Parts: sequence; structure tokens; C-alpha cells
Amino acid sequence: MLQSRIREIRRAKKMTLQQVADRIGTTAQTIGRLETGVRTLSINWVERIADALDADSSELLSMSGGGDVEISGLIKQNGSVASKAVGTVALRVMAHNPSALKLAETMGQYQTGDIIIFDELNPESGSSAIGNDCLVKGGNGDVHVGKLISWAAGDYACLASIAASGNLETIQEPVAVAKAVLLIRSL
Repeated sequence: MLQSRIREIRRAKKMTLQQVADRIGTTAQTIGRLETGVRTLSINWVERIADALDADSSELLSMSGGGDVEISGLIKQNGSVASKAVGTVALRVMAHNPSALKLAETMGQYQTGDIIIFDELNPESGSSAIGNDCLVKGGNGDVHVGKLISWAAGDYACLASIAASGNLETIQEPVAVAKAVLLIRSL
């Protein structure tokens, strides 16, 4: 069965029904009805709401059993679990242009075997990733991962090592930057 994730995504983006409605040119009541299934959710509505939420239209819909898991409780500090439905977690990558790397050895906060999912950004907006762990591809084909500390599209990028005893790395003529968006760690 097809299920809507509009409310979950809207709340995660800290937007009200009215804010979404204003961006679309409709009423908050209509958005509420679309979220709850009282009103039929057409492809047109999915696309309009996705634009308003700055999300992929595929993120707004999910199939039961298709990678979404209900969060059925909250773990308290003493270890007890309070049974309370608090939403869902999507076990699929929510990135426009994803790539993944696996760590061969422990490095800073990352452990051997961790998988980091990166989302490639438009090189002109690379400066928006400053302060984040990023993957940067240089014009000579070299690829480096570190905390992006400066970005000049097409000129240079500077990365601080994620390892405790690393150095600064300057990448000349960077052609791509991708921001870390998800960490997958097996227990």
C-alpha cells in the first residue's frame, strides 16, 4: 500500500502547514487533508508539495515493506522503552546524487567498516558544505575526504584531516564536492 510521508518530512524541515500552503498557493487545510489521506494525493500534488518542501517527490511516498521502519518507542536514559509511535525511519538514501565509501581503518569519529554516504553538490555551491565532512575530487583525478574548510570553485579546496594526527590537504582545481549525509555502521 502506498503511504504518504509528507507530514514526517514537513515536520523534519520544521515547516508548518501554512508555510507549505503559502509556497504552493493553497490552504493549510488542504495540505492537512493531503497529509492524512482525507483528500486524494495525485502526482500533481506530490510534485507541488515536494517543490515546497525542497524534497525529492520520491521521498514523499513510501511502500509498506519497502524500506520504511516504524519507530515504535523511545529509549529513556535508564534503558526503559516508552511505547509511543514517533514516526518512521526511511532505510533508503535521501540524496540527489549519492555515492558511498567504506572505511578501511578507523579515522577520527569513523570506524573500520563504516560506510559514509555522500551527496554530490553543484561545484558552484560547494562553499555551502564548509564545516562538513566532504569528498573532493581534484582536476588530476585524486579523491580526498576530510572536513571542508575552504572552497573556491574551480580554483582550490582545503580539507582538514578527519584523523587525529592528520594534516591540511589542498586540492588544486577541484571538479566535484560531495557532502557526507549518512553514516551506516553495523553493530
